[in-house]
Amino acid sequence: FIETIRIFNGKVENLSLHNERFNQTRRDCLKIHQEINLADHIILPSTYQQGLVKCKITYSETVESITFSSYTIRPVRSLKLVHHPNIDYSYKCEDRSLLHQLFGKRGNCDDIIIIKNDLVTDSYYANLVFENDNGFYTPTTSLLQGIKRAKLLSEGIIQKAKIGVKDLKNFRRVHLINAMLDIGQVVVEVKRLKT
Repeated sequence: FIETIRIFNGKVENLSLHNERFNQTRRDCLKIHQEINLADHIILPSTYQQGLVKCKITYSETVESITFSSYTIRPVRSLKLVHHPNIDYSYKCEDRSLLHQLFGKRGNCDDIIIIKNDLVTDSYYANLVFENDNGFYTPTTSLLQGIKRAKLLSEGIIQKAKIGVKDLKNFRRVHLINAMLDIGQVVVEVKRLKT
């Protein structure tokens, strides 16, 4: 399994939410109830004290490896709707082979929106937030319960909604969010979605 954590100017962000998901995954998938505090394992090298840094933790029963890398936001200007009837990515794991396969169907688009049984889920690497004049909405059918998504929901900035393919026309823009990305950083006009 993996956990990806955003570090900005030496500050680890949303660590309590990451700890919660990390330990929940270990309980659900590995039946391990002894909790680990990730703060005890994240030792930021001096070369990564400034700027935006991605911390990737690989784990199973224990923390197996921790890597740090400078993070650059990848621009996304177009999204292709890709269908899969029974995709499941409930836990953030290293095996993303099905996601890679679906991403390969994007054609000349930058990323994908995965559709499961006519309902919107996530993109290849992010949760989705749809925007219209009434506010910000994230699909109830997201594949992964992302950390940024959970934080924005708890703060009341976004709300859950059942979003089908036919509902996309009711939105103006879609934001891609994940541990590294906030609302407004990667935004695509809904008219640039391709079926």
